[in-house]
Amino acid sequence: MRVSNVFISFVFSMLVFAGCKEDKKQVEAAVEPETEESQGDAEEHYEDGCEEEICWCERYRSENNDSKGERVDIVVKTANEFLAAIQGSNRNILIKEGVYKFKNGIRIEYAQNITIKGMGNKPVELIVDNSMDYVTSFFCVENITIENLKVGHSGNISSCDGGVFSFKIGSNIKVNNTHMYGSGTVGLELNKVSDMEVTNSSIYECSEKIMQLGGNEGLAENISFKNCLFQNNKGDVSLNSYSNVVFDGCEFRKNSDDDYSYLFEAAAVGKNIIIKETCTFDGKPFGSSSSSQGGPTFTDHRDKQIYRTVVIGDFMWMAQNINFKTANSWCYENDDDNCAKHGRLYNRDAAMMACPAGWHLPNREELEGLDSAFMELDGELWSSTEAVKAEESDSKQTGFFVRCIQAVR
Repeated sequence: MRVSNVFISFVFSMLVFAGCKEDKKQVEAAVEPETEESQGDAEEHYEDGCEEEICWCERYRSENNDSKGERVDIVVKTANEFLAAIQGSNRNILIKEGVYKFKNGIRIEYAQNITIKGMGNKPVELIVDNSMDYVTSFFCVENITIENLKVGHSGNISSCDGGVFSFKIGSNIKVNNTHMYGSGTVGLELNKVSDMEVTNSSIYECSEKIMQLGGNEGLAENISFKNCLFQNNKGDVSLNSYSNVVFDGCEFRKNSDDDYSYLFEAAAVGKNIIIKETCTFDGKPFGSSSSSQGGPTFTDHRDKQIYRTVVIGDFMWMAQNINFKTANSWCYENDDDNCAKHGRLYNRDAAMMACPAGWHLPNREELEGLDSAFMELDGELWSSTEAVKAEESDSKQTGFFVRCIQAVR
């Protein structure tokens, strides 16, 4: 059975830094891999009753409160000095202008109150050769500021399997004037991260995803992007597990998605997306003259199911497929779990009657009010007379996923 699902989705990338390559002093360093001894220590920790990373992070924070320590300034001018400087808390790491090359990815763990700032008028460049590694991975961090950097992989980006920035278990993070490029997977990945601001920054030339907010490992909440540029990326912005995500003054240019029928994806576990009218997509304003706000939920009085919604222009759109049981409706592959996850499939007549009172299927004109980047359905528009089909070869049964809208003005 082939299903072309309908996603009203939201993808958002960060300010693109398109600078020319210049001759700069390059400093190379190799990052030593973990030793067998250090790995053994980790195993002992787990045997001590702390089986999950979150448990270890919470234990570290309870035993090592560095929030009141005085910060020290550390000026670095080589890659090895940088690697030494990031080991610890309460420090301002000031990187002299230049290009710094690393053999393997940079890891910053169990740290608080760190500023990493490139000195000079141009962003300082950090380059990692190992395409399997994230350029920089942060784990169990608080009060982190990153400023005036350009960060990516060396070589052909299509051969990369690692991302640029990964944050796992972190809070109070600020990223400013920082440009992420050349990722084979994700420009920015956040898991169990809260209170993060990204300003005047960019993600560009990523080949699989622009960013991924939240996932099985934890929520991404209170995340804001302001005056950011997302450009020349393939893949989508995945909002997998999120709460309170804001895009303000962001630009999306020349992004494409070769593998999926949508560019921006908001998954089922999330709430509150705000896309302000100051955002543009290939030079076109988002939505209408009014701001676009997301976040409210709607309870279907017929069966008490709750659906996430988003306001775009003059309409409130359901951000999930309808799962109201009617005659001539069914679950994909007759699996109830698929109904819970994706909504129900309806034949054409049932689809026309699936929306609750006060809601309706969008017509072609209403769909065309959305920027095409938000809904690419195998080249077709989803409307009351033309929907995305699910075809089952053995029964020739055709079904439609349904999302409803209502006017809010």
